[in-house]
Amino acid sequence: MGGLLAVAEIAAEGAEVAAEAAEAAGEAAEAAGEAAEAAGEAGAEAAAEAAAEAAAEAAVDAAAGGAAAGSSIRKLADLFLFSATIYEVYKISKDAIANSEKKQKLEKSLQVFQNLNKKLIEIGKWLEDHKDDTVSLEGIDIPLESGVLGKFLPPLAAALGNLKRLSTDLSKQNQEKKEITDDQIVTINRCLIKIVVTLESLTQYKEEKQDKIKALASFPLSIKEVSEWKAALGAEGSSADARSLLNLSVHQYQK
Repeated sequence: MGGLLAVAEIAAEGAEVAAEAAEAAGEAAEAAGEAAEAAGEAGAEAAAEAAAEAAAEAAVDAAAGGAAAGSSIRKLADLFLFSATIYEVYKISKDAIANSEKKQKLEKSLQVFQNLNKKLIEIGKWLEDHKDDTVSLEGIDIPLESGVLGKFLPPLAAALGNLKRLSTDLSKQNQEKKEITDDQIVTINRCLIKIVVTLESLTQYKEEKQDKIKALASFPLSIKEVSEWKAALGAEGSSADARSLLNLSVHQYQK
């Protein structure tokens, strides 16, 4: 009799262990599914980001190479003006975030974006005022737009074009009551950093060359302003390679 009871107990324990294993397997499968879904979303956002940046950069490059003077500056100035609308879409997305830490991370970036918007409008006006300027370097007249500022305009257009693309996606998500994703927040942060470090390079160039290129002296941005934005984004002391800043702690939070 005792032997039968022992066998029954062992069988019951085995069944319990099997049930626990099945439950654990189910949880693992669910976690794997969530991970796969997250990876898919991250990949989709990364692909959309790359495509939007390439398109915006190509548009400015094409305009700079066109016959119409100032055409690339006008395209960029239009993006500067539209950035205020982009900000409002992001603000609606931020207000709908449930996780307080996630909301705080986006809030910090949007504070920088709001300050950037005011400055971008000033810069856009400056670019428009100087779109027909030429500078003489070693006796050769060079257009300020394509010859001097040419290397700075495409990265700005790429980042702003991507922010515009993302605002279209988020506007739709806001209407559908879908929360902004982690990867979309990373995209916002990365684009803002790219704008800031490009402006930093442009401001450093201004400081170095304004004695030779007089028009640069009035460029409405200072190193102090850029340094404050970088610090707010958690990017102080970082290189100008915006993509290398993706894994900064400012982009991470506990779910």
